[in-house]
Amino acid sequence: MRRKRGFVQDAVLPWIMWEAHFAQNVVLNYSRGVEMNCLKCDRDNSPDAKFCRACGDNLDEQRKAALQEKERLAQERKKRIQLRRDRFFGTKRRKLLTVTTSLLVVAACAGLYLFVTAPPPRPPTRILWSGSPEVNCFKFECLREQMQKSGANPEAIAFAERLSSSESEPGRPAAWWAYRVDNYGHVDIVGWYGAEETSGFVFLDRNLKIILPDSFVEADLHTFGAFMAQHPQAFGIGFGGAFVGKSGFSDGRMEFTMRYPIGICEACAPLAALSLKFVFDKAGHYLGQDTATLTPWAG
Repeated sequence: MRRKRGFVQDAVLPWIMWEAHFAQNVVLNYSRGVEMNCLKCDRDNSPDAKFCRACGDNLDEQRKAALQEKERLAQERKKRIQLRRDRFFGTKRRKLLTVTTSLLVVAACAGLYLFVTAPPPRPPTRILWSGSPEVNCFKFECLREQMQKSGANPEAIAFAERLSSSESEPGRPAAWWAYRVDNYGHVDIVGWYGAEETSGFVFLDRNLKIILPDSFVEADLHTFGAFMAQHPQAFGIGFGGAFVGKSGFSDGRMEFTMRYPIGICEACAPLAALSLKFVFDKAGHYLGQDTATLTPWAG
């Protein structure tokens, strides 16, 4: 009993037979069945015509020549593809060289991207100094000598020099050292000590730039005209403010609030509290100040 062919066999068998006959150049019968346009006189002929009805040329020969030309073009294209492939992936050594070069290029690009976009490393605890000078130092040269004498880390001495040079108000100590670091993502709050038991805080942004909140007190205080008209001698009492806290925005920005007591003399009770707000974007870049507020002192 003859076995019945399935759907897949019926679909694939004609292609297999066409390839076999094409390899033997027996293409005439398989080339027919398609409307033939005479290559000599450009006249349309019926699919099964053997000769052109206008000029009498042999259409089977034309079909055979067309198939041979098609095969020749296919072989040329295959050779060109193989030639390009051999140029890049010819020998095993060339393959290894190509793959290695590609990996090195990708790694270099990735490294460059990370180098450009990554923030600087945050300050380590080695910038902190747990000691204290034996004398009150109002100049950094004195503080450096005291820190070196106590065996302070070079990183702590270098950062103390940066802190001391950030002082912008004349008459205040210019010899500070860091004693604590609190990290808030790409922003750090560094606590400092100075001569005569002074203390305060500075901000470090994404690029480790120092932002000194104390330097904004006098200018912001004078924006409150009514208060200053009533207390013209008012100023920020003591050295350094108190860090109140951090708040966030929906777009990722961060706001840090510092509070400063305001009075008319160092020994007098404070009259008001000046709150300064410093804003950083989500990447840690310093954007500037938000609106300052002045409220009655509540202790």
